[in-house]
Amino acid sequence: MYTIAMPPTTPPPPAGPRILLVEDDQMFGDILKKRFTASGATIVHVPNGKDALAAVEKEALFDLLLLDVSLPDMDGFEILKRIRSVPACGKIPAIIVSNFVKEKDLEWGQKMGVVKFVQKSSVMPGEIIDIALSACAKKT
Repeated sequence: MYTIAMPPTTPPPPAGPRILLVEDDQMFGDILKKRFTASGATIVHVPNGKDALAAVEKEALFDLLLLDVSLPDMDGFEILKRIRSVPACGKIPAIIVSNFVKEKDLEWGQKMGVVKFVQKSSVMPGEIIDIALSACAKKT
């Protein structure tokens, strides 16, 4: 009688970070989503505040929030304020990616746990990915 050995099992690779991307520019969001996915991250991309709040309510906990400021229904700061009101989400690092950030926004953002402000027009998508993954790595 022959015995068939089972192939060695290897544990699955560790899951990459889970990132909530709130971006209403579909093309820019798609570019970021493809790049994040290629780097091993799991991305939930939503185009507005309403969908962002629903994602926080329904999805597993995120490792990072990546927020645009200028959105159709509410700005990224209001989204962050509402997300921060959920106790489990109080310490999730946030990055603001926008072309519309004022000096007072920087101060408020730092108080709300924004780890970085990135001006969209001055960086390439790859740099945003690097900044975001670095913020996730610092979290752990």
